[in-house]
Amino acid sequence: MPELPEVGILKEELRREVVGRRVEVVGVFVKKEGQFPVAQLREAVEGRAIAEVRRRGKMQVLHFEGGHSLVIHLMMVGQLLLSPPFTGKPTTFAWG
Repeated sequence: MPELPEVGILKEELRREVVGRRVEVVGVFVKKEGQFPVAQLREAVEGRAIAEVRRRGKMQVLHFEGGHSLVIHLMMVGQLLLSPPFTGKPTTFAWG
């Protein structure tokens, strides 16, 4: 599990990389269809810019313009990966 110093470093790296950027497409990986409100997430963040990144305990909180926030907890071995912009067709994947 990431400890507080690593979580703080991640917050600063996220702030540097994503604040001011706009979310174009949301892709969600879920184990079972209907397990996660994908449509609500897309409605809340697609097309909106990330206004601020904060840390709350061991969670990262991304605040979006328009008032929504996304809370991320890395659990035991989680990680966030920054990749180039997605150029394919947006898809919701399910397995299991």
